[in-house]
Order: sequence, then structure tokens, then C-alpha cells
Amino acid sequence: MKNLKCCCTVILMALLAGCSAPPQQIALAPTARTQIKSASCVIIKTQNELNANIEKSFLKENPMTLGLLGVMIGNGIEGDREIEANKTISPIRSVLADYNVESKLSGNLHPILKKVVWLNAKQVNIKEAFDFKTEQAILKLNDHNTDVLVVIKPSYALTPAFKDLVMTIDLDIYPHSEQMKASLPNDQKDKNWPIYRTKVKHTWTLNNEAVSESDAEKNATLWVENHGEQIKAALNETTGILLKKIEEQLNDPEAVVKIT
Repeated sequence: MKNLKCCCTVILMALLAGCSAPPQQIALAPTARTQIKSASCVIIKTQNELNANIEKSFLKENPMTLGLLGVMIGNGIEGDREIEANKTISPIRSVLADYNVESKLSGNLHPILKKVVWLNAKQVNIKEAFDFKTEQAILKLNDHNTDVLVVIKPSYALTPAFKDLVMTIDLDIYPHSEQMKASLPNDQKDKNWPIYRTKVKHTWTLNNEAVSESDAEKNATLWVENHGEQIKAALNETTGILLKKIEEQLNDPEAVVKIT
């Protein structure tokens, strides 16, 4: 009974937190285009290396199975899997030592944002994620007193079997000038919500006849062949595909696009 109460409390807290959080996708209000005269853009560097996703523990994902004991066992299982995944991905990280995802993203993103007429984007800067403990801290980045702040957060990781590279880019546009804040609906003025939010995602599958469905170590060796030719190509191509998706969505910001 005690475990049941704990689980119910956790679920209730999650539901309450979800009620106050902004939606995953937010379309731009029809009148907002004409109000935005300038925008600052920042890429938040959320990771310093390629991540390795792990298979989630059944016991942790299903806490009602064995209660708190099951969650503890599940944590131990996932801990072991994470240690093994970090060991396996080490050679891939080594070949990417001089590869900077954020710099490449910034160089290609700037001309795309400049082409979005209604956004009136200025420069694109890169900031480290650990500099900001809260979303409010990120909003203080706008030193150029522009109408809005565009916040871009990329993330990239290999699937548990190291067969696929999954990359996502979150893009939020926050009101910054007093004029933009005053134009918000009354129920949103105190929420620090973005006026536009989208997310793009792409999965790149290892292109090799010898690819394995489950052998992560084997796939890791394929990614690093020829000085990491495959993993670098995957990152380059995936970044290009995601930037094209962003451009398409920013050209029609009043529409809400399903995340695929």
C-alpha cells in the first residue's frame, strides 16, 4: 500500500507539472509577424560529445511490478548498461574529437534565418548549457534589445544497438521587448512561454551491409572506419535535413507541424 501511495504521488506531481508546461508545438499568432522587427539567435550547447542511448529497464519503466525494490533494481541495470555503452562509444567519440556540431549548425543556420523575412534575424551565438540553470536565465541572453530571442537546442545520440543516429533540434522564440510582451494574451503574460515552438527530428541508419541489428560493438567499429567517415557523414547530412525542415516550418509559422 505504501508503494502504491508513492507511485500515485509521483504520477500526480508529473500531471501537475505537465499542466503548467507549454505545449511541445506552438504556432505563431497571425498578428505576431508584423510586430517582430528584430531577433537575436542563440544555440545552446547541451552536450559536449555524442551520447549513447540505452535500453530502458522494464522494472524501472513499470514501477507497479515490484514497487520501490523494482525501481532500485532497474536503476542498477540501467547503470550497468550506461557504463557498457560509454565504453563501446569511446572510439566514435575519439574520431569526433575535432568535430563541433554546434559550430557547423551555426554556420549553416545563420543564412537560413536571414532568409526568413518576418524574423529579421541578427547574429547567431553559441552558449554552453551549464551557464543556465533556468529558462529565465536563458532569456537574459538578449543583450541586443531585440523584439524576440530565438533559442535553438540540438541533441544527438546513437540508439542502444548503435545502428541509428537520432538528432533533434528544438527551436523556441521568446518575446523580449516590452512591445512584444504587451501583445501577449493576458493568460500568458506571466508564464514565460515562447510565442513559437517547434521540434524537428531525423534518424540516420548506419549505411553498411555488415550492420547488425543488436551488436553495438560491431556497429561501433563500422561507424569509425576510414577515420569516422560514416558518423561524420551522418551528422553532416542529418544537420542539413533538419535545417531544411526548420526553414520550411519558419516559412509557415502559423501552422503546427507533427513531429516525425
